Formats: sequence, structure tokens, C-alpha cells
Amino acid sequence: MKRLFKFLPPFAPDYSGVCSALFELGGVSVILDASGCTGNYTGYDEPRWYGGPGNVYCSGLREMDAVLGDEAKLFRKVQEYLGRRRAAFIALLGSPAPMVIGMDYAAVAAEMSQRFDLPVLAFDTSGMHYYDQGASQAFLAVARQFVKPPSRKLADGLNIIGATPLDLSPDNLQALRQGLEKAGYTIVSCWSMGADLGDVGRAAEAGLNLVVSGTGLAAARYLESQYGIPFMTGIPVSR
Repeated sequence: MKRLFKFLPPFAPDYSGVCSALFELGGVSVILDASGCTGNYTGYDEPRWYGGPGNVYCSGLREMDAVLGDEAKLFRKVQEYLGRRRAAFIALLGSPAPMVIGMDYAAVAAEMSQRFDLPVLAFDTSGMHYYDQGASQAFLAVARQFVKPPSRKLADGLNIIGATPLDLSPDNLQALRQGLEKAGYTIVSCWSMGADLGDVGRAAEAGLNLVVSGTGLAAARYLESQYGIPFMTGIPVSR
């Protein structure tokens, strides 16, 4: 009983789910907040934050910025960030402040994409929903934006979809990967622990998707409809 949790922390919010799903894919997640939401994610919801360079940027959004719609300040800050660090894409995330005034994330993302010549994914997060909803939106957006038509098919190829530290520990995921490889599968990509954007782009080469949490279901259904890849759900817990 030594490992029995007597007190459980609250679930992480939706913007943390998006950031967690995108963490290792080489983009930058820009959270439109004053700093509290970003600090909540980096300080409490993301264990990988302390093991390598971060890829989450706080826009420093103040109340009047949100009300008056000062996108020029946001673009200037993102440009300064991109001048210091490279990013394969930008993810634009909401928080309670822009939610209240009904910020048009899609319009801001479209202008930002044109200005910086990068893919920009917009997520209407608010902090009012749980992480699973945000991670599900992120995995689906990645599938739509970055998965390419396959140049070949691997009959034994497999994608693991729905893996984040919010649902799986690295040790459990490693044991799962080893078990699948011993069973004869070739891991094409693991969304999103231990995979980069190039691996995700080749996901359509796989012959099967294994969905290890509810966050991966929407992406798996999309890949099935677009590329005919069947999927299974669940996590093996023993031999």
C-alpha cells in the first residue's frame, strides 16, 4: 500500500493537453495569457520541461491587450522568439482572458502564418475543460496538417497514438514499446513521446494504430478514414 495515492490532484486543463501533445514535435506553443496559465503547465503539468529546452512561450497578454485586440504586440513578441529559436510550426492557444472577449484565434493564426511563413495551428482552449479535450484536438490537428500520403506500406508498422505524460509514465511507455517490438511490430511513430515531426509525417506507412488513451481516438479515426489504417484501443497490462 506504499504507493497508494490518498489525495489526487485536479486534472490538467485543456491548454496543458495541447502543449503536452505537441511538446516533442519541434514547434512552439504560444499561450495567450498573462503568465499564470503558462506557469501552471510548465510548473505542474509537464515533467519533460525540466529535462530539455522548453518550447512553450507566454505572450504576456494583459487585459487591455485582449480587449483592444493589440495583435501587433503579439506578432512582435513571436518574431523576437523566432529570431532566437527555430520552430517547425506555431501553435496558438487560448486562455480565460481571450475567451471572455471572444478572440478570433483562426483569424490571428491565418495572419501569423502568412507573416512568418510557418504552419500555425489555432486551438480555442480556455482552461475551462480538461487536458484530454485539448490533447485530442492537438493530435487531430497534427494528423490533418503533417501526416503525408505514404510512399510505402509496412505490414508490421504500428503507430502508438495518445501517449503523453498526463496519461502514461515514460517507464510504462518504454515497456509497451519493448513488448510490441518483441511481438514483431515496427514502431513507425509514437504520438507524442519519443517521436519527432518527421516520424509523425510517416505515420500513414503503418498498417495499424494502437490508441493508448482517449486523447488519440479522434486522430486514429481520421487516419482510418483518410488512409485506411485500422486501429485498436487499450494498453496491455501483463503478459
